[in-house]
Amino acid sequence: MEEVAQDDEYLYLGDFGNNHSALRNNLRVYRLSKSQLLEKRFRYDTIRFIYDGYDPAASNNWTGTPITDYDCEAFVVAGDSLYLFTKQWTGQQTVCYAMPKTPGRHVAEPIKRFNTQGMVTGASYLPEKRLLVLVGYNSVCQPFAQLLYDFEGTDFFGGRHQRVSLGLGMGYQVESIATLDGEHYYMTNERFDRMGVTRDPQLWKMDFSDYLHSYLYPDTTQSDTTQNMELPQISAVGLTVAPNPADRLMEVRVELPDGQNGGVLLLYDSVGREVLRLKNVSSYQIIDIQGYDPGMYTLLIICADGRKASRQVVIR
Repeated sequence: MEEVAQDDEYLYLGDFGNNHSALRNNLRVYRLSKSQLLEKRFRYDTIRFIYDGYDPAASNNWTGTPITDYDCEAFVVAGDSLYLFTKQWTGQQTVCYAMPKTPGRHVAEPIKRFNTQGMVTGASYLPEKRLLVLVGYNSVCQPFAQLLYDFEGTDFFGGRHQRVSLGLGMGYQVESIATLDGEHYYMTNERFDRMGVTRDPQLWKMDFSDYLHSYLYPDTTQSDTTQNMELPQISAVGLTVAPNPADRLMEVRVELPDGQNGGVLLLYDSVGREVLRLKNVSSYQIIDIQGYDPGMYTLLIICADGRKASRQVVIR
């Protein structure tokens, strides 16, 4: 299994790694019903596919250097389709392929190519934010993140983009990435022991606020006339929530050391969807949470001067 993605009804597990000595002819995605899993019933449907132009009978003529451009470790769900991002060992690029998300046999059609300058291994997608982040590494396992945003529909490569070198050195073979709010990401690397370098498996938390905050929250970003002003040192925001867990009402207190109040209060569900936005909040706010689905949520406060804080909350 190389990747997991989800929509409202299903989990999708990608069994399509293709970096062995011979090209695979059994590429597939397993679809699991969330409602059945919650009822402790386990069954799955299979989405079988082949890439357009792919010849599974061909051989890699294995010499120790992977040459396949049909490896894949990252995909997302959008609308009625699955979108796969290939891991090109030689070209150091990715091609986005699309296919139906329904069980059966399909041909994954190429949509567009993008020069990631590395091999893509994971994807995190927030459709409401029009934000896709791909993660991967180059030929010596130096990790990077490719930020893709402000695109139309599922034209992932048609908007703005930034490539971020994560600065972790060589040997960090990253494999997956996830987010709740679009600014803060969790990333993993697997064990690496080659080229005289050894890295243990780790979980990383990455902050991409410097790159994405002004896009995600334009109404809280300083105007261009104040961007270059030298601002005084500011301290963190105090954010407390009670009760937590909560089932009817939630009290939120925002504490700013200089006595200023106000900002934008946002609530995200467990898959990163914005479910509540309150502007011009005061230092004390009561939120009615009746009607929200039980589960883990993220509460985020963003002040007009850029200060922010977040808390994990549970709704019962």
